[in-house]
Amino acid sequence: MTTIETKTVLLVVERGRYSAATRQVATRASLVGAVNNVAKASGVTGAVLNAGIETLYSAGEVIRGKKDVVDAAGDIAYAGAKGGASAYAGAAAGSVAAAATSATIAATGIGAGLAAGGVAATAVALAPAAIGLGAACVVGSFVCDMIDDIFS
Repeated sequence: MTTIETKTVLLVVERGRYSAATRQVATRASLVGAVNNVAKASGVTGAVLNAGIETLYSAGEVIRGKKDVVDAAGDIAYAGAKGGASAYAGAAAGSVAAAATSATIAATGIGAGLAAGGVAATAVALAPAAIGLGAACVVGSFVCDMIDDIFS
């Protein structure tokens, strides 16, 4: 038997079987890893899309003579960083909010007695996605505003 003690939890592993505490830690660690993977992918997508859009816009401004190449490069880098940071933060917040909403609905049994296909049942079924989207928008917008405040 291998015992690992920490200040907050005692993990016991015996012949491939795990204690309940070990399973909880493993589940939470996999959730954090999944949220991080989604947030990283979203951050990369946000950075690429924002930088790409700014590249097209800045190229037009350079051609018209309203912006020089150095300013355009700086604007493209700024847009990419801003898009990546806001998408990462928004995706992480949205994922956590949606998971928490789903867990709350499952734990409390909300919607268990609702008629399948009814408006109330549909609202309960869509609640995690709606709350996750709302959290993603609020946090992503906050990060964008914060970056603008810091760098402007």
